Amino acid sequence: EEVYRVLAPGGYFVFLTPNRYDYVSLIATMVPNTLHGKIVRRTTGREEKDTFPTRYRANTTGVLHNLARSIGYEVVTLELLREHPHYLQFNPILYSLGMIYEQSVERMCEKVRPWILGVFRRPSVQAIPAKVA
Repeated sequence: EEVYRVLAPGGYFVFLTPNRYDYVSLIATMVPNTLHGKIVRRTTGREEKDTFPTRYRANTTGVLHNLARSIGYEVVTLELLREHPHYLQFNPILYSLGMIYEQSVERMCEKVRPWILGVFRRPSVQAIPAKVA
């Protein structure tokens, strides 16, 4: 709602969000947020302070379509994107398994791809009809 409020009529809102049905997102929902920073530090080297709490509220194409309509956006596109499993590079075996998964399952089943790239458009302001005297 806040983005809609500040976006100019006819403007576009472009976003990238994790897909709830990706295996990384599914695992993240099962692991307590207090452990996310430690896991990210060990697997990617990123500092714990740069890991933020995970909350999945608008992370499926269905929810995003409904949310857009309820606010008044036009959905231009919601595209599910693939990605190589860079977060598994700390272990060659896991990385290989991640690549096999990405090359097979994600390629065939779009619903489990890790990212949703969305483009919403705020409709242009409708002209107000002049009063007829």
